Amino acid sequence: MIREKLAALEPSKVRKDKSLFALFKKYATEDAAQVFPGGKLPSGCFGCSFSKHFATWRKHYLPQQEENRMPSKKTYDLNDPNYRVYFKGRVLDKNSSNEDWEEWVKYPSDADKRKKRAGQFKKLPSVEVEDKPKKSKAKRADILKASSEEKVIDQHNKQDDKKLEDPEQIPETNE
Repeated sequence: MIREKLAALEPSKVRKDKSLFALFKKYATEDAAQVFPGGKLPSGCFGCSFSKHFATWRKHYLPQQEENRMPSKKTYDLNDPNYRVYFKGRVLDKNSSNEDWEEWVKYPSDADKRKKRAGQFKKLPSVEVEDKPKKSKAKRADILKASSEEKVIDQHNKQDDKKLEDPEQIPETNE
């Protein structure tokens, strides 16, 4: 949860605040195997390439639009298993997802074209949406560690709120 909060912050805030930057650097090195290509943090100056590293890491932790969909099992059956069609920049074939085929069938506004496309299937694709949230198993040490790191982010947010309350106060910069 703490990683999601950090990913939700503006990159400029994270870069300018010493404690948030250190926290991001720690998380980026821990998560390098899952986030970065090659399984390791790219070489070079970490501060100089901050924006690229943060964007890559952030994309991994921010919720995506299709997060609630289950990995689809193939529910369709094509008449010809070798049938392929180019649609929206990619080729749909027997290994494509239910969502892609369903979008292809429903795409034309003309009902005759939809019927013709649906005729390519013995069984039409159907999309299932997951309603149950996934349970996570967290260890006590991880929870305590996350709560202390969460305090750093919350403290930073409170300081920002105080700055907004008093417009006369000029924020200090550590440059």
